[in-house]
Amino acid sequence: MTNSRINMRFSKETHEELKASAGLARRDLTTFIITAALEKAERVVAESRLSRGKT
Repeated sequence: MTNSRINMRFSKETHEELKASAGLARRDLTTFIITAALEKAERVVAESRLSRGKT
C-alpha cells in the first residue's frame, strides 16, 4: 500500500475547532479528519445508489 498526502489550508478558527473536536473524540487531528471525510463519502455513495435505485 502506498500512502498519499493531501495538503489543506484552514482558517485559524477552523483549525482550532477541528483540533478541539479531535481531542474530545480522543483522536489525532489527521485520524479525525480522515474518519469524518470517509464517513461523509460513504453516505454520499449510499445516497447516490438509493436515488438511482441500485443496492
